[in-house]
Amino acid sequence: MPDDDHHPPGLTPKPVHVFYGGAHLYTPETPRKLARLARQALDTHAPDPAAFAEAFALGPDALERASRARDAVRRKLDASPIEDHRIDFEDGFGVRTDAEEDEAAEHAGRAIAETRRAAPADADAPRLGIRIRACHARTRARALRTLERCITALVRAADAPPPPGFVVTLPKVRTPSEVATLADELDRLDRDLAIPAPPGGDAPAIAIELLIETPPALARPGAIDAWIRAARGRARSLHLGPYDLLAALRVPGDEADLHHPFCDAARLAMLAEAAEHRLDVIDGPTKALPVGPGRPAIHQGWRRHAHDIRRSRSLGLHAGWDLHPNQLVSRHAANWLLADAAFDDAARRLRGFFQQAARASRVGERFDDASSAQTLITTVARALWCGARTEDAIEQAVGLPARTILTQPFEHIARTATPPSDPA
Repeated sequence: MPDDDHHPPGLTPKPVHVFYGGAHLYTPETPRKLARLARQALDTHAPDPAAFAEAFALGPDALERASRARDAVRRKLDASPIEDHRIDFEDGFGVRTDAEEDEAAEHAGRAIAETRRAAPADADAPRLGIRIRACHARTRARALRTLERCITALVRAADAPPPPGFVVTLPKVRTPSEVATLADELDRLDRDLAIPAPPGGDAPAIAIELLIETPPALARPGAIDAWIRAARGRARSLHLGPYDLLAALRVPGDEADLHHPFCDAARLAMLAEAAEHRLDVIDGPTKALPVGPGRPAIHQGWRRHAHDIRRSRSLGLHAGWDLHPNQLVSRHAANWLLADAAFDDAARRLRGFFQQAARASRVGERFDDASSAQTLITTVARALWCGARTEDAIEQAVGLPARTILTQPFEHIARTATPPSDPA
């Protein structure tokens, strides 16, 4: 869920992306294979700080920063390059016979069970989920059949509920009834397969993601809100489907871009509803992939991907889709570079906010900038999550322990903690 005044970001990183791949391609080896390909791309096309600086347009005078960034990206690619993985039974799967899709759904369920069995307590294991077909009249039966076969195979193979954070993505939503149909089917599967709610919460084990990619999202006031409510507590996030949205709005293909004005309008609508319902908002993919031939083409693709990530961040979206293993390099590079660039100013301002809040508390006044302070805390958290700063570096910069800053509400810290002194 998004961070706000009353919910500190915590120490556990939030996914910065969702990696999409066709269901016919997924095996328990897929995450490791994708990680290997991403490392190969980094080592081949940015083998040293100079090449990395060139790839991300850092300039020849930024070699020290490029070295730190490249080292951090390499560590990330070694440890946990994929943070959230979606097994796709829609566009990435294509047109199949019923028999082929039945087999793929059951295979995916067993593969998910095996993936989690190999690392049941691994905090770095990616979240997992599936995208089904739309719940329109023409594809509804097929979508629900795929869902049932995949979840049933998963639960039986694992002899356990779906893994933590498991989600079903519903594409091309047009009406609340489509979302309600999916929620009804998940309720039935919970009963039939005895899937319990996760401990410590009221939310069901299987969440729903809504793909915002049809004109009603923009044309009908309250449409997105109605879709969220139709999920009956299962909605976890809103995802932008930019290219289907633009096609539906008759934007020519050569003008279809992730940051087309129609996409920005959809983002603003999504962000407003997500803030109301405390959901995450996930951006769509960069269309131009970082593929060859040759290093210049790879670098151009990385720069375009990083540019899109920066622009999404400027609108308040901190995660997006990735479609190719080479994009794992630019995803984590852009994430590190943005967090590194934002940290010093955020930490300085946050230290000042804690000092001001402590003074206000001593004289019985209320500090009115708690929301701004909480936003800065989230900026600091992102630097920790991506490895741009350590907990010790955060404490030195802000003047309070990182665990205190990131796990307690700002106003509570201001009332109870010893305020930071001015930096030496």
